Amino acid sequence: MLDLAEDVRRESFPGHLVPHLMHPLVRDADPRVRRRAAEVAPRLGRAATCAVLVELLADPDAWVAEAAAYAIGEHPAPTRAAIASVTRAATGHSDPLVREAAVAALGAQGD
Repeated sequence: MLDLAEDVRRESFPGHLVPHLMHPLVRDADPRVRRRAAEVAPRLGRAATCAVLVELLADPDAWVAEAAAYAIGEHPAPTRAAIASVTRAATGHSDPLVREAAVAALGAQGD
């Protein structure tokens, strides 16, 4: 059986990843896998679901949350919920790296 999490761990993430396969990756125990899933989301364009990115933005690992904020900023059509989550992160996240990425994401979206 194909181990997609292992592909992410090796940083050889396939560009043709089917978006619904991201869901198990965002729940992987390894924060490096979750971060990599967020990092490749912008390459998926509209196929990257905002719900997945919002979930990653709430991740307890700051590096994962920072990557999710960036991905939301690069999303071609973020949902209102995604923008609201990024706004909350910009003003209230405990980690300055995540706050900075969230502000940049809002700027990228023009909000």
